[in-house]
Amino acid sequence: SEHVISALAALGATIPSGLSGTCVDDAPKVIDHLDEQMVGFVRRSPFVQLATVDSAGQPFVSPKGDKPGFVEVVGEGVALRIPDRPGNRLVFGLQNALQGSRRVGLCFVIPGNETTLRVGGQVTLSRDPELLKRHAARGLEPKLLLHIEIGHAFFHCAKAYLRSQMWKPESWPAEVYRVRFGPYFHSSKHMGEALDASVDQHYGEVARAVRGERAEPD
Repeated sequence: SEHVISALAALGATIPSGLSGTCVDDAPKVIDHLDEQMVGFVRRSPFVQLATVDSAGQPFVSPKGDKPGFVEVVGEGVALRIPDRPGNRLVFGLQNALQGSRRVGLCFVIPGNETTLRVGGQVTLSRDPELLKRHAARGLEPKLLLHIEIGHAFFHCAKAYLRSQMWKPESWPAEVYRVRFGPYFHSSKHMGEALDASVDQHYGEVARAVRGERAEPD
């Protein structure tokens, strides 16, 4: 179709480059390590989105979260370590770290801050006992960590957060949109509801762990 953009020249004609540059290699704000304010951002961030790509080129994005500082900055901002906390055990991103591109993209968020930090680089998985012990939380050590050698890092502008009003409570929905997992596993409504009740109970135990009332369930 004449309306489909399929070449870089057409893209450049549609969205001309500005002072920010044309790509990662010539963008002035993109650097190959974390500088001082980037390190400060990571240490204050309780939440990061992890993007990976499988062997077929299909991207996946996974949320990672814990108390601010759960992501470790290595050396002079040359690498990061992210503990893999208990999740749904699908481990798509971890599989991609081994079989896919072996590269990741990260988007760090600080609640109330309309700027995000984007980081990318080569990833390896580690089961180093000393590192696992260092990254234990709520009485539970992670089974592994992601070690990312930083290839690029830059701050992203605030416009998406300004438009979405993400951090403005008055813009939030009046009611929580409840998602149920039972229908994906059971055709029986009764069985599905039983599974959802089990999931809610598990989430409740995780919440108790976060409040310091018990150890983290594995």
